[in-house]
Amino acid sequence: MKRQNLTQDTLPGGIAAGAIKLVCLCFLVTVLLTQVVSAATVQVSPGGLSAAINDAGPGDTLVLESGEYEYFEIRDRVFNGSPLTIRAKKDGQAVVLGFGFVSCDNIVVEGLVVKKRAAVIGTYYCSNITFRRVTAYGTQMQDDNQHIWQITASDNVLMEDCAATGYGRYVILFYGSENITARRCYAKWIGHSVHQGPRCAFSIYGSRGVTMENCIGHNAQPVTEGVVAYYGLFVTYGAHNADRFVPRDINIRGCLFFDNFHGGVGKGGLLASRAPYQGYENVTYKDSVFFDHPLLPTPGSCDLYPCWSSKGRGVVVASDEESILNCTFAGNNLAIKSIYEGGRIENNIFMDNEQGMDDSNAGQAYCNFWNNGIDGATLDTTDMQKDPGFNYDKYGMGANFFIPSDSPLKGAGENGSDIGANVIYQYEDGELTDEPLWPWPMEDRIANDFGQSVTWEQNGGFWKTLDGVYAEAPSNISDTYSVAKSPITPVIDGNFDEYALAPAIVLTNANGTKGYYKLMWDDNYLYIAADVSDSYLHALQTSKDGALWNDDSIELFFDTQNDLGDSMNLNDYKFMVSILNTQLDINAINLSWDIPIESCALLSGTANDSSSDNGYSVEIAIAWAQWGAGSPNIGDIWGFDLSMNDSDGSGETVQTQWSNADGGTANNPDGWGKIQFGSAVTE
Repeated sequence: MKRQNLTQDTLPGGIAAGAIKLVCLCFLVTVLLTQVVSAATVQVSPGGLSAAINDAGPGDTLVLESGEYEYFEIRDRVFNGSPLTIRAKKDGQAVVLGFGFVSCDNIVVEGLVVKKRAAVIGTYYCSNITFRRVTAYGTQMQDDNQHIWQITASDNVLMEDCAATGYGRYVILFYGSENITARRCYAKWIGHSVHQGPRCAFSIYGSRGVTMENCIGHNAQPVTEGVVAYYGLFVTYGAHNADRFVPRDINIRGCLFFDNFHGGVGKGGLLASRAPYQGYENVTYKDSVFFDHPLLPTPGSCDLYPCWSSKGRGVVVASDEESILNCTFAGNNLAIKSIYEGGRIENNIFMDNEQGMDDSNAGQAYCNFWNNGIDGATLDTTDMQKDPGFNYDKYGMGANFFIPSDSPLKGAGENGSDIGANVIYQYEDGELTDEPLWPWPMEDRIANDFGQSVTWEQNGGFWKTLDGVYAEAPSNISDTYSVAKSPITPVIDGNFDEYALAPAIVLTNANGTKGYYKLMWDDNYLYIAADVSDSYLHALQTSKDGALWNDDSIELFFDTQNDLGDSMNLNDYKFMVSILNTQLDINAINLSWDIPIESCALLSGTANDSSSDNGYSVEIAIAWAQWGAGSPNIGDIWGFDLSMNDSDGSGETVQTQWSNADGGTANNPDGWGKIQFGSAVTE
């Protein structure tokens, strides 16, 4: 057939070329408009999520109003071109009772709280899934091989700024999956009673291409008999004889593993066709810290868990293709357990371990060995034995996370690098950025949802202060205590069993007096518990609203509007209770303001005599109905400070404040910290 020239004004059939062009143009515009219109943003209220998901298409965004949503699943849905996004309208205020994706592609989940479900979050045979600022907790999975957050047979999954805790065999599990990135993820193991296999915060189980950047895994401690392993991270083969289930191409960068009974990173070998542990290819640990202080059995007692020498290992090295670079091992029973010789072990710190390494021919270089019971290695000519100069008095455990500028290890490593880990900046796609890691990016969300801090020592975190860590202090540094919501009503009797899950504020003064303070709340009351070790108990005031600051007492400050100011106003309140159970209540320096307060004071010793005392406890309940502010909502933030008043009977009282610790006036709200009202850790 001869090709026709279509450059004439009229085409076959008598249709004008201009008309064809117009029709085509209109068709193109219609297609483009259809594509734009199809990407909808839908506001979703509790009860309407399933219907909204059924109607959703590629590029749609489902915005979840604050409230509680039922469990949902998405099955056999592929969102080509643009992802389906499901996000909270207010970060952390949309609560979902679990969800799962099965055979799905291209979904983004942002800002949700997920709780109270067997498998809280699961993806199965999915691709291109992203989770950002998602927390999962509140599970009660104690009777099966179940996990809190599992990624199964999936690929190209990103978890960024996520956190999980609760009951389950594994907290976060990557099973038979590949190309997984977990960035700034936090996992705290709580417990699981039946399954006999390993328990851990993270598990890379038969997966490859897994990158963990600035992740934290901790608290895997024995809770039952017969269990073989508790780790911060457990890496093992899958139970399938397939190449996909051989763990390889694993990168651990800028991570923290601590307080895990059997250690930071353990290995397993389950593939019958291979020798145990063989096949761990291209595994790298860099800029990470391993510090374990396991629960050691009493001598001769191994009833609860086996008395293994494996307690508190830092890393188990399972092949000659593993590298450990610029890491810090502190306080482990055994820092590195080497099953195979070879690999790279360079620029690491081994300090305060019972044993550093178990292979005298490991071939390490540029490592520093300090104050170990046994170094366990023949030192290379490049190795050192120097005090790293960590300032624990100033920084707390956070001192392990960076090499001080005046340390002998600064620039002493290979090619002028530091010896030891620096975990103070964020990793992104394998590269170290200049973005500060502390305070922890999910600090407020984790404090709200889990009832503890990741950053601040007084609330369960690492750091006493960040002063001097960065050239310029990060702008988001603040002292915030998360008040957990109590699942039961505490009895005000001086017994603190009800406060077991609440984080503690710890105050110590120069006299050696040390106080532990915990706050909780429910819809009716604010609860405060104080447990103070004090060798001399002294208090004289017996009249309400007297000068209790001159006695051994607890003093609490609240700015219910969090509006700061250089003096207290009508939104500000102060309460005190002494060891004689004498009370004080003030609204804006108004001594005539009085409300009923329920309190109890118990003494371990005798007040105002010369005998040696042990201390006291004070418990307080303040009814919201008595406050002008009324009952708070989950997520509300108030200004707050706390003072431990310690009298020695000489007329001088030492006042130690939680937040306003720079010597400023106690009644100045500008110097106070904050409390945030959270939900219960478990319900």
